[in-house]
Amino acid sequence: MSHEFDASLIHPEPAAEALPPDLRNAVESAKRMPSAFANAKLHGENELRRLVQSCNRIAWSTAPSDLRAPSREEAEALLAALAPDARERLIAEAKLAAEQRRFVGILHVIEREVAAQKAAEQADRVRYEAEQREIAEFEVFDAAGKAARFEAWRASRRGA
Repeated sequence: MSHEFDASLIHPEPAAEALPPDLRNAVESAKRMPSAFANAKLHGENELRRLVQSCNRIAWSTAPSDLRAPSREEAEALLAALAPDARERLIAEAKLAAEQRRFVGILHVIEREVAAQKAAEQADRVRYEAEQREIAEFEVFDAAGKAARFEAWRASRRGA
């Protein structure tokens, strides 16, 4: 059998739509606090790496990196070749790896959304500051003619 594929990708079903409660809490926390986000992302990526290594150790007795996804036939052949206890462990670890990949993917999406939001906020701040400078410049310009306009207004009131 070939050792050319990542055994953590053999989970036959896609990751569940809903995240498990602990991962959902981490995502919600990450949305609110940048430090929590950084920690959740780091821990999520580390846990995914650990699960991938664990799956590959179960399957190949080694932890090769940068492997391709298996074909359905390769995954089935690998599972058939393993002892029952190793097969169960691999399936369980591969399922956890699938959930962890989904979690890390969500964190990457959040990271991009937060970066885009911060960029938009920065652009708004720059526009606001430019507008405030323009208003201040106008106030200086306007102050020079204000006294003359006041006198003209006052004279028009007296004349009316």
